[in-house]
Amino acid sequence: KLENKIMRLKSSGIQYVEFSTNGSLMSKQRAVDIITSGVDQVTFSMDGMIKETFEQIRVGIKYHQVLENIEGFVRIRNEKKARTIVRIRMTTQQKNECEQNEFIATWRKKLGPGDSVYAKVLHTWANAEQMQELPGQYDYETLNASPCNSLWTSLLVFSDGTVPLCCCDYNASCSIG
Repeated sequence: KLENKIMRLKSSGIQYVEFSTNGSLMSKQRAVDIITSGVDQVTFSMDGMIKETFEQIRVGIKYHQVLENIEGFVRIRNEKKARTIVRIRMTTQQKNECEQNEFIATWRKKLGPGDSVYAKVLHTWANAEQMQELPGQYDYETLNASPCNSLWTSLLVFSDGTVPLCCCDYNASCSIG
């Protein structure tokens, strides 16, 4: 019922509505419904340029289905001349680090003006112990030097309606509503 929730937010005066997805459930009909709902931005997380890498990282999700779903969403958005912004994101880690440049170059060609493609570095969530998945070429202390401003600029609502303190609180261990 995501489409209905987006329409309710927009009709109640929320000016900007966005969400992130892995794209696995973004069928053609779902894309039409979501675009028609008035959503302002959709971020697709696709952590691999090639099938093997993607399926190692996104266990249980099929690469070609996600690729088709994202490309279909962009095509439908363009056909409807909707203003929905599309962002494609790769979380860089050891398994996909060598694919990052090709990933960005390939997706830039598929997206329109105002859309974006980017890679963000996997992080340890509050500077916890180093994880093996972290890529080696980054200065993590510098990357995490600035405080996050999301607490003051956004509100995250889980699909069950729970509101965590921030987007990094995946288990809503600090639920605020």
